[in-house]
Amino acid sequence: MQLNAEDGGNRHFILVQLPELCDEKSEAYKARYKNICEIGKERIRRAGKKILEEHTQVTMAEDNHPLDVGFRVFKPVSYTHLRAHETGRNLVCRLLLEKKKKKITHET
Repeated sequence: MQLNAEDGGNRHFILVQLPELCDEKSEAYKARYKNICEIGKERIRRAGKKILEEHTQVTMAEDNHPLDVGFRVFKPVSYTHLRAHETGRNLVCRLLLEKKKKKITHET
């Protein structure tokens, strides 16, 4: 997001984080974050807010729209989809392809 703000780019990224529970004695848990995903979402929100405050005049170069600092959260239906040998990138690609296949199947 910071690089997009600096040069008007339109980069995208994927963050994969399993909802690992926070230890009940941790500062994060005391701050009402039940799992690591909640911490990650809050960090992205804060980073986006800070970038927008620092770069008020920046727009995305290709279409002159305001800088996009939004994000989406997808929750897995089941962790049985995970395979021990998969890397994060392979997992995301496979799950997105499976989702697309299911959508195409339901549309026909």
